[in-house]
Amino acid sequence: MDFVISYKGHLTALETRSGKTKISRSLLMLTSGDYKVERGVKIADGPVGADGHGILHLPLFAPCFFDIPRIETAPSRTPRK
Repeated sequence: MDFVISYKGHLTALETRSGKTKISRSLLMLTSGDYKVERGVKIADGPVGADGHGILHLPLFAPCFFDIPRIETAPSRTPRK
């Protein structure tokens, strides 16, 4: 498992795969059972879709389109000479 995040109020497990392996045992374990993870997302080299277990499959480029709030940081200070 790569990440467990809160996304739009839901605990979501994210797994990234570089190969063609279709089975995500860790996602299945977290989304079915006594864990409080509500959603599973597998990011891999493949098309968009959902499997029979309710795990969403997204292509590798998809996370750049996630609606994630921007975190503002304080501007860095450059010391004066």
